[in-house]
Amino acid sequence: MGLAQKLLVNHQHRDGSGGVITHAPRYELFANVFFLGQRAQVFDGLVVLSGAQHGGRVLDVGCA
Repeated sequence: MGLAQKLLVNHQHRDGSGGVITHAPRYELFANVFFLGQRAQVFDGLVVLSGAQHGGRVLDVGCA
């Protein structure tokens, strides 16, 4: 069983996408390792690239 399967409940769609994170602390650890400790900087860069402005509205699709 891979790490992704350990972090997710078996809630997969037929196309293999999707899932429900069931172990948030493990996910956070995995994400920090995956982003080499640069997660906040990567997300900040995505915000800049999106063109979002202070006070504007955004839709975060796929988050609960």
